[in-house]
Amino acid sequence: MRTRKVFRQAFAATLAGLLATSVAAQVFTIKDIRVEGIQRTEPGTVFSHLPFQVGDEYTPELGSEAIHDLYASGLFRDVGLSSDGDVLVVTVTERPAVAAIEINGVKAFDKTAALKSLRDVGLAEGRIFDSAVLDRAEQEIRRMYLSKGFYSVIVTKTTTPVERNRLKVSINVNEGAASSIKEIRFVGNRIFDEDDLLDQMQLHAHTWSSFYTKRDMYSREKLAADLESLRSFYLNQGYLDFRIDSTQVSVAPNKSDIFITINLSEGEKYHLSGVTLAGDMLGLESLVEPITQELEIGSTYNAELVNDVSRKIAEKYTALGYAFCTATPNPVADEKNKTVRIIYTVDPGRRAYVRRVNIVGNSRTRDVVIRREIRQYESAWFNSEKVKLSRDRIDRLGYFESVEVDHMPVDGTRDQVDLEVKVKERPTGSISLGAGYSSDDGVILSAGFAQNNIFGTGNAFAINVNTSSSQRTIAASLGEPYITPEGISRNWEIYDRRTDLDDLDVANVAYETLGGGIDFGVPVTELDTVYFGAKVEAT
Repeated sequence: MRTRKVFRQAFAATLAGLLATSVAAQVFTIKDIRVEGIQRTEPGTVFSHLPFQVGDEYTPELGSEAIHDLYASGLFRDVGLSSDGDVLVVTVTERPAVAAIEINGVKAFDKTAALKSLRDVGLAEGRIFDSAVLDRAEQEIRRMYLSKGFYSVIVTKTTTPVERNRLKVSINVNEGAASSIKEIRFVGNRIFDEDDLLDQMQLHAHTWSSFYTKRDMYSREKLAADLESLRSFYLNQGYLDFRIDSTQVSVAPNKSDIFITINLSEGEKYHLSGVTLAGDMLGLESLVEPITQELEIGSTYNAELVNDVSRKIAEKYTALGYAFCTATPNPVADEKNKTVRIIYTVDPGRRAYVRRVNIVGNSRTRDVVIRREIRQYESAWFNSEKVKLSRDRIDRLGYFESVEVDHMPVDGTRDQVDLEVKVKERPTGSISLGAGYSSDDGVILSAGFAQNNIFGTGNAFAINVNTSSSQRTIAASLGEPYITPEGISRNWEIYDRRTDLDDLDVANVAYETLGGGIDFGVPVTELDTVYFGAKVEAT
């Protein structure tokens, strides 16, 4: 008769070694391994955490290691080893998994965003349930609401067992009313009054128009953006030493009113004493120095203008192929005289050429329609001016809601970049239908169709029909923006118009006009085109 010896670990993996010794102090050869207690977990997952396999020699030390590894996997809350003769039996109790997550009462946020936040803290469908993670999820939902000014929010959580040792997690939210800003106070401002500073901010205290503007709705993100706006305002007025010392956000006991206090130090106004160029100029000082003259010596320091000059210096180099040139402004202040010298450190980097131009987002428009507008060619030196011109030409087509052009280095190279043209398609066609009635014409029907990018070719086609007996019209047109590689365009038009003055009780006369026309557009610059053509009519 076989005897069954069992030991079980129930609390922590660190105790496994002490409790494991009771399985079998003897050493035996494992003839088979049987797993019991699994509901969702695959047997192979259990086997992968065992330090032995069939045919190996079992020892108590290996048993302790097996229990430790199974606990460490996080899949089980109870693990036991037993022997049935020469068969090793692994008995486990699985930790429950999250079957579904239900969020109720959320109106201020998109539920998809809320679920993503929960996933970021470790709570998601299919994952092993952990009560500590659920607590963190509850706090995360509460944090999201507090950051938006919902200080009376109540968040509760429940779990419901379902089949196969799983749990449905329900998070219930009572948002309450959003708190509004009662007052914004500034402490330390002596140069600019409160109204000047409030003009720089999006957040405002509650007024009669707040129901529409929502500017009294507090959020941490809005306050952070407003503090940056204040910094920019002072730096543009010459206050180089300006700083925000602290910010206090207080909530009234009723949790409806918010009071914001901003403590700041303005410092003194600085004036510009000079501009210096440093770094590897590549002998292009004559091109760059005129740009720096936009900063007048003796003028009030203006951070926005300083950064604008930095951008223009970099553009001079990027137009020559130095795609990743930087011109970093370093203000050197003289606190005694309240002046500041700007040192622009230029780092042109290596000159780069464009390896490839990639177009993404054009689900309907053909690549060739976009590529023929691109003036930055592959295998040519990168030129930021041509990149900007390319973006402008693509945008002028009118086929896209947005056009973005970016460049990125090619992995493994130092002198190559890829250009990515990212577009978002917009509707380019229209259909019109109309019906009416008049005593002279009776029932009048009209219809029209227009498509400025027909079949994604860039060609434009339109047709209009009006069935009025007194003024009948049929007209069609076709526009071809590229009939030659150089960009010469051609536009066709044909029409048939019939006017019956007798139906209008004007005269016993009716006439019909048949006509057609063609014109050509010849580009004279990148943005200007001259048109000429001819039209023929027969009445």
